[in-house]
Amino acid sequence: MRILPIITAIAVSFLSVACSTPRPPPGVTVVSPFDVQRYLGTWYEIARFDHPFESGLEKVTIAWHPRVDGGLDVVNKGYNPDRGMWQKTDGVAYFTGEPSRAALKISFFGLSTAAITSLLWIRSIVTRWSAARSRLSLAPGPGADHRPGGQAADAGHCHPTGL
Repeated sequence: MRILPIITAIAVSFLSVACSTPRPPPGVTVVSPFDVQRYLGTWYEIARFDHPFESGLEKVTIAWHPRVDGGLDVVNKGYNPDRGMWQKTDGVAYFTGEPSRAALKISFFGLSTAAITSLLWIRSIVTRWSAARSRLSLAPGPGADHRPGGQAADAGHCHPTGL
């Protein structure tokens, strides 16, 4: 019977985390006001940490498309040279607060028995490339200049967590 209080405590912990509104870590300021129209379409990852669902992939893109319910459809795609094929993962993103603030919660499905959920805080959308102090840098096209002086966007991205 000593296990019941432990299971209850774990369940309450999961529920409190699931019901809370995610916030950027201390020191991270997100773009506000944010115009999602500038961010729609396909973006090309030019720098990132190798997340498990993108491990070993090349030419990784993230496509953002509006949903009727106010969220965004997210399509991650990349080429797997070991398997000689393209791999794709579909997800959905919702603003964690007002859509005028660039803070989103993204969930990817079909990766395993659990969904992969991560948080994205867009730190800046710039017309010129900058050394990203964050974990993800995006360019608006494959021909974008990835060196200082080229075009890119800087995003703060936390490691995904399986929920």
